[in-house]
Amino acid sequence: MSSSLVAAAAVTSLLSHGFDADIDSHRARIEAAPQLTLGTAETFSLLEELTTFELGRFFIENQGLNGKWTSYIILDAPSLQDLPPLESWIVQGRQLLWPHAHAFISFKR
Repeated sequence: MSSSLVAAAAVTSLLSHGFDADIDSHRARIEAAPQLTLGTAETFSLLEELTTFELGRFFIENQGLNGKWTSYIILDAPSLQDLPPLESWIVQGRQLLWPHAHAFISFKR
């Protein structure tokens, strides 16, 4: 099956079953994981917290960031007091991404 068909099937699945169905598949994968760094309960807690803000939901659905969200984290740097705690922690962590941010900014010019 081609990658475009797989991607289309994934989008169709998300649209037809909704975001909750995708979360259920992530929960099942967590339960089946033989070894987790944080443990099952803490991992479930993080998954639930990620569902509470747009960046987190995008991260879950796409298993990573795209250019828009990279720009949001690196360049836009929203006011941290207006963010949910986990999102604030992610945005504060952008200092760890600074080498990548520098390349992103240079490429954008």
